[in-house]
Amino acid sequence: MREGIKKSKGKLVIFLGGDGQDDPNEIHLLTEEINKGYDYVIGSRFLDSNKDNHMYSNKAILPVNEFGNKSITFIINFLFGKNITDSQSEFKCFVADKLKEINLQTNRFEIETELLIKSFRKNFKIKEVPVHRYERKHGKSKLFDVPFGRFLFGLKVLRTIITGYFIWR
Repeated sequence: MREGIKKSKGKLVIFLGGDGQDDPNEIHLLTEEINKGYDYVIGSRFLDSNKDNHMYSNKAILPVNEFGNKSITFIINFLFGKNITDSQSEFKCFVADKLKEINLQTNRFEIETELLIKSFRKNFKIKEVPVHRYERKHGKSKLFDVPFGRFLFGLKVLRTIITGYFIWR
């Protein structure tokens, strides 16, 4: 992601997962909000969803992943006084000039958290829009490759949150 940001030349930078879970046909939902003046638009899997009308299929998000995401999001919202629903969404759109103001330091999956916290710290105008999430079509999660992968990921994200809270200003 960092290399892609450096090499980007357009006015917008859009991220979506390479596993086919995000729908490129929904990019316009994010760019429409950028055109309204937002700096960072998050495609949320959990916004406007309820028990009867999920924005994602049952196979798109494992219960353990959903629990982890919602727990991380709760901690971020509590510490930073925000009301985000999907802090770990891969599907997002930035105004390129704003995104290039962020000096990213983390690696791997915790970069989602760093982007969000540093955007808070820079007072970016952030909006979430509901998007769909589908069952993985390509590849497999790298979190399965190491013992306790999800737990270790959670610890790295917590370290990122703590660093963001106490150090990134």
